[in-house]
This record gives sequence, C-alpha cells and structure tokens, in this order.
Amino acid sequence: MTVWGFGTGALVADPGARVTVGLIGGAAMPALSTVLIAVVRSYEGRRARRWGLSTNRYVRIGHELRRGRVPDEEAERGAAREIAERQRRMLGQQSSRVLQVLAFGLAAVWLVTGVSQLAAGDHGSAALTGFLMALALSNPWSVRRSRRRLERVEARLRTGSSRGGTARAAVEEE
Repeated sequence: MTVWGFGTGALVADPGARVTVGLIGGAAMPALSTVLIAVVRSYEGRRARRWGLSTNRYVRIGHELRRGRVPDEEAERGAAREIAERQRRMLGQQSSRVLQVLAFGLAAVWLVTGVSQLAAGDHGSAALTGFLMALALSNPWSVRRSRRRLERVEARLRTGSSRGGTARAAVEEE
C-alpha cells in the first residue's frame, strides 16, 4: 500500500514536488486502507453473526462463490444464498447501460489526457492515465464474466449440488 501511495503521488505531482507528494501519498494510503478495512469487516461481521458464522468464514464463502464454488454445509448455504443475492444486486448496478457509456466516455477522456501528457513530456502521468483508461475499459467485460459465474453458482444453490456438476445441466433441468 505504501509503495502504491508513493508511486501514485509521485506520478501525479508536478515535477518539483514529486517526492513530497509521494511521501504524503505513501503515508495516507495505509491509513485510509486500514479505516476502510475496519468498516467493511464490521459490516461483514454483523452479517456473519446472523448465520452463526465467523467473519472470516463468511468472507471465505463470498470468495468461494466468486470462484464458482458452492459450500457443502447447509448453514453455509443460507449465507451463500444471501451473498449471491448481494452480488447479483451489485452486478446489476454495475452493468447498467448508463454506467457502461460513462466508462467508455471516461476512457476516451483519459486517452486524450494521456496523449496530451505524452506530448508535453510528462511520461509518468501519461502512464498513470493509461492505466486508469485500461481499468475503465476492463470493467464491462469483467462484469459480464462475473455475471455468468454467478448464474452458475445460483443454479448450483437451487439444485443443491455442491462443487461437482455443471450449472448448464442444472439450468436445463428447470
């Protein structure tokens, strides 16, 4: 985190202030990350207690679902259904047509900004801008892939199968 903060601060700042801004960014990133992690863990802990699970186990179930794996135990399956529903809502918000148009528009703005930074000789800022452009363009494709994976997981949760079997066979049975 500190390296990312320092690198981002150093790339964005004016050439004369790169080290100072880099040090500030390097100090701020771990502090902000720690606060964010604490807030998220408290919310996840509340959700986990509703299912009688530890926070770590609840978070692990979410990771397993994102990888396409469904838990075997029934208590964990209830939590998995809740997590899958939250993931479905989140993917629905991220895949709206308006957000996709905004993402591509933002990528176009970053492309123009990056080209102008290259022309001005500010290669560090141009590299950061190019990276941000790539992130904006990657989101629609990653959302589509996540949606397909989530559909397979939801099919397994409905049919009661765990890690084995294909979701396509479970969907065709319905």
